[in-house]
Amino acid sequence: MIDFEKHGFTDVGTPEKEGSASRYRVKKDGSDYLLYYFEDKTRCFRAKFFCEQLSSVLFVIPKIIEEGEDWFLIEIYGENAKSFFDSQADGERLFHTKYAQEMGRFLSKLHNCPAPIRFGDPTSDSRDRSWLTFNGYVAAKLERFLEEVRKQSFSDESVGIVRNAIAELRDQLASFHPRTPPTWNHRRPSAEHVWINPETSEIVTITGFEYSVFLPPELDMAYFLYIDDVDFDEASIHAFYKGYGSARTMDVQRRERFYRRLAALDAIMKDSGPTSLGTKELFQIISSK
Repeated sequence: MIDFEKHGFTDVGTPEKEGSASRYRVKKDGSDYLLYYFEDKTRCFRAKFFCEQLSSVLFVIPKIIEEGEDWFLIEIYGENAKSFFDSQADGERLFHTKYAQEMGRFLSKLHNCPAPIRFGDPTSDSRDRSWLTFNGYVAAKLERFLEEVRKQSFSDESVGIVRNAIAELRDQLASFHPRTPPTWNHRRPSAEHVWINPETSEIVTITGFEYSVFLPPELDMAYFLYIDDVDFDEASIHAFYKGYGSARTMDVQRRERFYRRLAALDAIMKDSGPTSLGTKELFQIISSK
């Protein structure tokens, strides 16, 4: 655990969970900061890697001010989007539409940043963590899920649903290979990692890069639209694609269904970290065609 006093941090707030990190509000030299602490140092290293690589390219990705082996310090502006939405009435749909369009713009910029040619883990030199093809990446993932599904606390019926989904995704894989090289993938662009100006819906900061990988852009898009903390209606989905600069054609919707199931399976098997979407809803997604 970090020694706050040793590093000169004062007024340390109660920790809040954000992804796999514990988030603290702290003061240092009279200024307010957020400190992210990770029990898993690998997750911390990956989050720092993304911030260091992209903060000079995308202004909404914060610069790291100070860091240790299992923590880092950043300055945050705005209000956390999940906290903001949780405080709103159920009828606040207009703001969701604006927010979806803003996230479409951000993800489009993220996915267009120059990236390496291999799919998978950006921080590992191991060949079993990155692949030259997306098919190789997904095939290895599905094989691992088959081995691990019995270790989960699922009923026999749920295990069967996961196995059926894996078999169907394998069969469909060749039809949905990426149409772009690997892109920077946030991997869980949910509202808990987004900081907004509540007056304008403008996104001011993005955090939560500890699960990030190099993958097709469709996985980020599917996670945001269907595995996120926010329940989007059709108007918000269309606003997202408008912000992204892409038309939601029939072909795009067909590919969307494949990547939505893959993103939900990732969430069920905890490969993309914790999610606020319930297990029942995730199983409904992987059961859909």
